[in-house]
Formats: sequence, C-alpha cells, structure tokens
Amino acid sequence: MPGHPSELPSSRSSEAASNSTPPPPNYIAPPPPQHPASSSGSNQTRNIIIGAISTIVASTIIYYLTQYQNRNKSDSADSLLVKKEATSNAWNSYVTIDNLYYKNILLLANDKRFSNKLDNFKTELFNEAEKFIKDAEAISKKKNIDEAFVTLVSRRLEREKEIKEYSSGIFRKIDSVKNSGQSVAEQRPALAGLIEDYEDYLKEMEHRAANELEDLSNILSERYGKQLFNLNDFLFYTDYKKTMAVLKTDTTGNTPVEFAKNINPKSLIGNWNDNNNKLILMNNNKMNYSLVVGEKDTGTWKIENDQLRLDAVNLDTKDKSTWFFNLSKITPNSFTMTLWEKPFDTYNLVRVK
Repeated sequence: MPGHPSELPSSRSSEAASNSTPPPPNYIAPPPPQHPASSSGSNQTRNIIIGAISTIVASTIIYYLTQYQNRNKSDSADSLLVKKEATSNAWNSYVTIDNLYYKNILLLANDKRFSNKLDNFKTELFNEAEKFIKDAEAISKKKNIDEAFVTLVSRRLEREKEIKEYSSGIFRKIDSVKNSGQSVAEQRPALAGLIEDYEDYLKEMEHRAANELEDLSNILSERYGKQLFNLNDFLFYTDYKKTMAVLKTDTTGNTPVEFAKNINPKSLIGNWNDNNNKLILMNNNKMNYSLVVGEKDTGTWKIENDQLRLDAVNLDTKDKSTWFFNLSKITPNSFTMTLWEKPFDTYNLVRVK
C-alpha cells in the first residue's frame, strides 16, 4: 500500500537493474512479518536478502581513534592543507559511490524481473558489490589521504566480504529448505527461524556501522573542519536515523509509540478515510482500498501477530502484495496504522458514517 506519504527512489545513474515498486532490503512469512509478500516465496526471500547489503551499504568499521593523540606534531601547515584537501576529496568521492551503491541495491530490490529468479537476483546483487569494492579501492590509493580514512575504507572492504559470505550462506540455507520437498506450510517455520536470526545479525551490523561512521566524522571534523565531513551526506545514515526516530516516537516526534496489542478485529470493521485515502474493512474479512495517487486494490484482511495484514490485488496490474501495519490510537471512530518497515507510511484514519 505504498505511495503515502513517502516514495522510493525513482532514478539511478548506474548499470543496476531498472526500478519498479520494498526493499537490503529487504526479505518470507512472519514472524516477523515482511512486506511486500508476493505470491512467490522467492520474491519474499529476495526482499530479506537485500538487507545484507542495503543496511550495511555505508558500513564503516574503524578502530583507529588513538592515532590523533600520537600524530606527528611537526606536520607543517602546508602538509596539513594538502592532506585536508585530499581527504575531503576522498570523502566526497566515497560518498558518491556509497550512495550510488545504496540506490542501486534498492532499485534491484524492486525490480520485478527477479521476482521468481533468486539466483539471478543474487548475481546482480553481488555484481553491484564488486563494482563498489573496485571503486573504493581506487579511492583509498590516492595520495595524501588521512590515515584514518584509509583505514575506514580498508575495514569497509573487509566487511563487504563478510556480508557477501554471510548472505551466500543464507541463500544456500533457504534454497535447501525450499528444495526439501516439504509443503509451503511445512517450510514456513524453518524459513522464519532463518530470517529471525538473519535480521538480528543485520540490526547489530547496522547499529555498529552508524556508530563507527559517527566516530570517523568526529575525528576528521576536529582536524579539518566539520563542514567537510557531514554524516548526512550518506543516504544510509539518514535512513538509519529516520528508522531510529520512528521506533522511538510517533509521527509528531513527541510521544513514544505504543502500538496496540490484543486487537479486537471487530473494532476495525467499517469505512475509513484519511485525506481521501480510503480503506474498507468488511466483516467477512474482505477489504478494498484506494489511494489519492490513483492506486486501487482489493483483497482480504486480518489481524496477525498484533498487526493489520492486508493481502491485496491491484485492480489494474493484477499484481499481488501483502502489507503489515502496526496500529495505535484505536478508538471507536479512528485509528492510526503505520507500515511496519521503511518508508513507514502512516494513515490517520477516521470512520466514515
């Protein structure tokens, strides 16, 4: 149920696969629930695996903080200016390739050509990683760059290899389950367990990456000037901060989120409206919705794991998708539903009488 109020990237500037309309990211059946979940298990798997790269696309491990306490005090002003310019240029180049990598991965995640071709998707995914590695290595070899930045790139390349190896292992395990001869229902618990472990791994990696990028930015800013090394240059970092903000506060930015538990499905039956975004939930678990952007879907609904699940079929394209929403502020005549993952679209619905 995308399109309100935010949008995914609509353009790219590399050879990555073409965009359609997540997301590393990003991947099969709950728990935890994912979106969008097409009729193909491979499509869901594809969205999960994307997290291996997209959430770590700005990964910046660095344990080089003490170097500044021991740096050569005799550095001349001229040499510092040379290093400042070289490091600033390297930072800008690194930001460019990192953001390009990130956007291309998101585009790959939304490319319907790979919906039922997991192996092809993996190939394209790793091709993008190799392009990034090659470009990053070239940047790190430029002259006069600050040692901390060189270390940053080196550790980042090590992390890319680690992520690739871990992702390959996940692909193999998922393929093994899918080729086990079990029914989809029988496969679901094993796949859910794999995904739960994998998401825990990715969350930890993402958190560490953000912290380490902050450390590097602080060090370079102290030495050369804060305006040159802005954390918000990285799309990865800004998305990470948005995610953390959503997890901690509601859309007003003031009140801690308290998503509803033990939801009574009957309380949601009815016609709902949010600025002409319309949702109808029927007592036979049928539903339909229409968005101001023109999308119209029909399908079914239910409460699953304290979330509103919508299984939708687009009336124009016949594409199938599944969306999961966290609910809050439920009253007899209103409730708020927030897409459980990025871009966290939020609908403040009012009952139509």
